[in-house]
Amino acid sequence: MSFHGSDIEKIEEIYGIPKENIICYSGNVNPLGLPYSLLEKADMVVHAMESYPDREYNELKKCLAEYVGTVKENILPGNGSTELIIDTVEFISSKTALMVAPTYSEYESELKKRGCNIRYFILREEENFKLNLEELKGELSNNYDLLLLCNPNNPTSSAVSKDEIMEILLECRKYNTMCMVDETYVEFSPVGEDISAASLTESFDNLIVLRSISKFFSAPGLRLGYAICGNRDLNNLIMGRKMPWFLHNIAVFAGCEIVRDKNFINDTIHFIDKERKRVVEKLKSSEYLKVYEPHANFIFVRLINTDMTSEELFERAIMKGLMIRDCSDFRGLDKGCFRFCLLTEEKNNMLTDFILDTVK
Repeated sequence: MSFHGSDIEKIEEIYGIPKENIICYSGNVNPLGLPYSLLEKADMVVHAMESYPDREYNELKKCLAEYVGTVKENILPGNGSTELIIDTVEFISSKTALMVAPTYSEYESELKKRGCNIRYFILREEENFKLNLEELKGELSNNYDLLLLCNPNNPTSSAVSKDEIMEILLECRKYNTMCMVDETYVEFSPVGEDISAASLTESFDNLIVLRSISKFFSAPGLRLGYAICGNRDLNNLIMGRKMPWFLHNIAVFAGCEIVRDKNFINDTIHFIDKERKRVVEKLKSSEYLKVYEPHANFIFVRLINTDMTSEELFERAIMKGLMIRDCSDFRGLDKGCFRFCLLTEEKNNMLTDFILDTVK
């Protein structure tokens, strides 16, 4: 059985471990906590409940547009990025989809609920889970309504460059294929500007880029996501079908505040980059682990030269109150792969020491 980062209560029930005693390395949330500016203005967050939000969310769109470097007309706010996935699938009438896998399972779940026929383009382990661009371009000739790509990818932490995405978009254009790129983790990447497709939305109307507030800004409970899309017809269609006031005013206020907090953003980038390099080098010292180059705030690892499985490692870890992500249930992976996110230096040492001692 595999568990998502939000399944703490389920873990508590099955293993009898109080949830307050579990350190979750599976949620992929920024360990620095909420942005500083939001904490300083906690009283204003509370008072945001006293009024209705703007129906058009103009101020929020403006703030998000300034953050990503686009115009507000290209911003689509949503009640989490999952809602935007649902909206896009429904409004472009996706009947066939190509999904680059292994990847986040919610994509598949939402597509199947809407009767979409899914095929999978599997990233190969022997290619270090990097995208084979020419093979993907060849597969696109089979005429899909939608291509779905997570970049950086969850769980492999691998990434595709902006130039490669441009080639993919040109190929998609030949077949009237819409391309959805989920950039939930792009801000954690040491080369974020080189892999983000956000700027390509100005040139390609067959591209929609998803972003989330949950992970980088450590606010999963806010349920705020947004999309960047230069296709005004699609934008108007999606926004025109939404219920009035689909986002509460707390999300609007908080969303504007956090993307303006430059100190928090810079501190996060610096901390994650430092810890990512340190943790990777530490784990590479083991002959029993293969560590793949990470672009996100989580590390993807394969057990090698051992009979231990990722499920066994998860079981041993959880009994110590350490919750990693067993990746054996991801399409294209097996019982040797696991993932964990970066927390504080102390907690990262606690987990890596445990892993190194356990796999000997």
